[in-house]
Amino acid sequence: MNDYHADDMKHGDISEEEMKENYRLIFFSRKINPYLTEDKIASAKILFEEFRKLSHFFSFYGKYKQIILKMIDHMEENTQSIFTDPLINKGLSEHQGISLILQKIEQTICENINWEKKIIERDKKDKIISSLSQINVPHFNRLCDFINGLAICIHDIWSLRITIESLDITERSFAANISFWAQDHFGLDDGDIQNKLYHLFRIFRIWFLLQRWDQYDYKPFITEMNFKKTIHGSIGYEQQ
Repeated sequence: MNDYHADDMKHGDISEEEMKENYRLIFFSRKINPYLTEDKIASAKILFEEFRKLSHFFSFYGKYKQIILKMIDHMEENTQSIFTDPLINKGLSEHQGISLILQKIEQTICENINWEKKIIERDKKDKIISSLSQINVPHFNRLCDFINGLAICIHDIWSLRITIESLDITERSFAANISFWAQDHFGLDDGDIQNKLYHLFRIFRIWFLLQRWDQYDYKPFITEMNFKKTIHGSIGYEQQ
């Protein structure tokens, strides 16, 4: 968590010459040539406006479509403070990947409860850890994510912490309260812009330039998502 040393968290580390030669980044806007504009603050403002307009093509449908504009605003503020938003929490909490994680947790708990004693015994710890270590983090790569804004806002979860805060076991069932703490990075690394598809879209060229060019140096930031879930299981689950 709080990984500020990841490749996609780099900023202001690439010269104009490197941008052109190593990344083939020449054209960004019909309004300005950022390499030739002396007023970098004014040119950055123009590029941020184009960043917002172009984001519409990746975020034009549904209740999450405005999140990307908030995130671009946050990047332009250039504080590198952690970004949070209730809608992003909701977007992750409702993802099908979270449902699969909850099913796995429910199954693992059921399989390791001593129903007679109404406890999970200490010698089950390694088995539980082994089972839950197979959990896959959610990926926002569904078709709907590429039009509702979640793919460009989050795409992949960088780190995920799951905590079982309470577990209440009765004779034949249990209830567990579970908290999720997830983080992603709103930033681009070399691999992103060297991807032929990403490089094709002007929005990613503008984003990379604003973040990585040593004359702009707009800092990427951590996006944080928090939410809680309650699950219920019963004694017959492990036999299903």
